[in-house]
Amino acid sequence: LTVVAEPGLPAHAGRSAYSRRLLRAAHHPARRTPGGLPLRDTVLYAGGDSPRAVHTELVRRGTETEHLWVTGTTPGRATSVPPGARAVPVHSADWYEALARSRRIVTDGQLPAWFERRPGQTVVQTWHGTPLGRFGIGLTNTLYADHQYLATLPRRSDQWSVLVSPSTFATPWLRRSLAYHGEVLEAGSPANDLLFPPDRDKAAEEIRRGLGLPEDHRIVLYAPTYRDHLAHPPSASPDRSAPGPYRWDPALDPRALAR
Repeated sequence: LTVVAEPGLPAHAGRSAYSRRLLRAAHHPARRTPGGLPLRDTVLYAGGDSPRAVHTELVRRGTETEHLWVTGTTPGRATSVPPGARAVPVHSADWYEALARSRRIVTDGQLPAWFERRPGQTVVQTWHGTPLGRFGIGLTNTLYADHQYLATLPRRSDQWSVLVSPSTFATPWLRRSLAYHGEVLEAGSPANDLLFPPDRDKAAEEIRRGLGLPEDHRIVLYAPTYRDHLAHPPSASPDRSAPGPYRWDPALDPRALAR
């Protein structure tokens, strides 16, 4: 069985560096246009769990705004757009315009290096977890450092209005690794808020029932992250069955742990 999926963008849009430059010049002229284009009451979400949690909460509150969801950021993986949001394919004309005109942007990763926050725009950086490994500036002078990327970090972080930190432990690491010197909001991770509501015991019970887990059993979640030293060599033939550029090397024996 062969499934052929056509690109999400029109043939003339956003595929080459040249076409992307043309689109950016046409639809993201805020940096060089006096006064810029007027901002719109839209929220642009870029990323995964925490931006999705922010979207869910704004919808729950009935906030009157248009919700835009960036899609196509991970090659080979479909992006699930939450109900009530409009898809904005990355590198499309709508994407460039949304970056220029959305009054609020919520992201858990880096925005394009050329992005410049406009007066009246709010950029909320939620990041994506507690820093338990080296990243960003922490990789300087290591085999895994992309120094061209690292050189852009101070300018990228200058575009954020606030950085949401999951804890007092994480704050200094995030500041240092992301070269960030602005406001920090130690409010936890939005994605983890569902772990602390008053009805969390009821939610846990429903999850247990859905997974068929006995009530008297302790549950341990093993969720290993990728490891830089396990990256596939660039010259190696890609493993079509692998979920990403990193190979799997189990560091824990779950059966032995259970015993």
